[in-house]
Amino acid sequence: MAGRFRRGSLSARFGRQAVTLVLAATLAFLALPVVLTFVSSFAAQWVGPLPSGFVTLQHWNDVIVGTDVGADVSVGSSLAYSTGLALAGVVINLIVGVPIAYAVARYDFWGRDWVNVFAILPLAPGIILGIAFLRTYPDLSTSGIA
Repeated sequence: MAGRFRRGSLSARFGRQAVTLVLAATLAFLALPVVLTFVSSFAAQWVGPLPSGFVTLQHWNDVIVGTDVGADVSVGSSLAYSTGLALAGVVINLIVGVPIAYAVARYDFWGRDWVNVFAILPLAPGIILGIAFLRTYPDLSTSGIA
């Protein structure tokens, strides 16, 4: 059974050009809708499958300012608030994370493994933490909170 599966790189088995072609086609297939959506946000009009017309920022202005889209509130204030929160998070993570990473990488101290575990803990998916909370506090699921 072990002889069925051969080890080796894909380019050695199928050829470098074939692997490059498949990877390029996959990347184009995945990226094309995102690129077309981004390009169309700058187009003055949409005719057929591709955007046309002059380059405009009117669509971005409508979303950020909130005009002509039926919005009562602009997205600009929410965007500014989210950007501020993200920058504050980056600063806090740098202030806390860099010394932890330096200490874990350079020094051997008691509890080093636990510090490493707790430093990596925020990377755990939220669903796992949610399940842990529901198992720890089973009354939450019946109280209407969760």
